[in-house]
Amino acid sequence: MTNSPLQNYLKRLAQEYKTGKTTEISLRQLLVEFLKETDELRKFAIINEPKRIECGAPDIVLLRKGIPVAYFETKDIGDTDLRGVKQNKEQFDRYKQGLECIVFTDFLRFLLYQDGEFLCEVRVAEQDGDRLSLLPDSEARFEELVAHLCDAQPSPITSPKRLALLM
Repeated sequence: MTNSPLQNYLKRLAQEYKTGKTTEISLRQLLVEFLKETDELRKFAIINEPKRIECGAPDIVLLRKGIPVAYFETKDIGDTDLRGVKQNKEQFDRYKQGLECIVFTDFLRFLLYQDGEFLCEVRVAEQDGDRLSLLPDSEARFEELVAHLCDAQPSPITSPKRLALLM
C-alpha cells in the first residue's frame, strides 16, 4: 500500500527532526513539498519565502492565477505560542489583521484564521521527544483544512496601492 502525502511528510519530518539539528527554516521545505503533493492544492502555486508584503513576510504563500489566497507562517516544532498570545503576539496580530486567510503552524499543528477569526486547529502528529506519531483521523481533519484553503478567495483589488502590493 502506498503512503499518503501526509504519511510521507511525517516520515521525512521525523527523519530530519531526529537529528536534533533542525530549525523552522530547515523544515519549511518539507512542508512546501507536502503541500505541493496534496492533490487538492495542485491548482495553487506554492512559494516558500515570498517577497515581503505590507504586513510583513509570511513564510509560504498559496497563489491562484498569480494572486495570493492564503499564507502559512511556520514556527519550530513544539512552539508554545502558536495562538500568538506571548512572544508571537505582535507578528500574529499583524498577520491576522493584514491577511484574509493564514495558517500558523509548528509543522504538526495547523491553526487556521480567516478574516482575523480563529476557525480551526488540526493536529496531524504527536511529538514525544524526538519521535513524531501520526494521530488517528488526522488525514480527514487535514483534508477539511485543505478544503477551506481551496475555497479561499483572493482579495479584490480595490486600490492602486493593493495592486502595487501584489506586484
